[in-house]
Amino acid sequence: MTTIIVPASSGGISTPPSSWEHIAAIVLTEPAASISFAAIDPSFRMFRLTLFLVKDANAGQAELRLNNDSGANYDQQYMNFNNNAKLGGRNAGLDSLRINNYDNIGAGGLLVADILIAKQLAATHARIQSYASYAGGSVNPLIDLVTAEWNNAADLISRIDIVESGANGFAAGSRAVLEGIQLST
Repeated sequence: MTTIIVPASSGGISTPPSSWEHIAAIVLTEPAASISFAAIDPSFRMFRLTLFLVKDANAGQAELRLNNDSGANYDQQYMNFNNNAKLGGRNAGLDSLRINNYDNIGAGGLLVADILIAKQLAATHARIQSYASYAGGSVNPLIDLVTAEWNNAADLISRIDIVESGANGFAAGSRAVLEGIQLST
C-alpha cells in the first residue's frame, strides 16, 4: 500500500511519479577513461544507474562523480564481502564515490552495479546507495555495499560521470543505463 501526502497548498490531488523514465544508455565501442551523462534535465530528482563495466588491461577502481565535482565533497559508509571476510568502514572528504571501494577490478575484469541517487531539492545533500559485484584477473569475486552523500547543498544534479581511478579506463563493450523520476517543485 502506498500513502501519498499532498500538501493542502497544492489545491488538490496530484499524481505522484510512478515509474522510471529512460534518460540515456551508453555502450562503449572503443576504450574510454570515463562514461558521462551530461545536460540532465533538472526536473529529474531520483536516478537509477545500471553499470556493466569491463576493465581495460589495467586493474583499477570505478568511481562516481556528480556535476563534474572532484572536490572533497563525498562521504561514504561501505561494507565489503569477499571469500575471507566482511569488512566495513567510513571514508569522508573524498573526491568521488568509490563504486568498488575495497579492491581494484582485475585487468579485463567485470563490474556490475546498481546505483540509486536522490536529490530532492537544490538545498539538500544527495543520497546515494550502491550495490556492486566485481572480479577479474587475480581478484576473487567481491561485493561492495555503499551508502553515501554528496555534500552539495546548492545544485540539482545535471551531470553524472563514471570515471576510473588513475589513468586507466573501461574497455569496449562497457555499458551504462540511466533512468530517472521527474518531480515537480
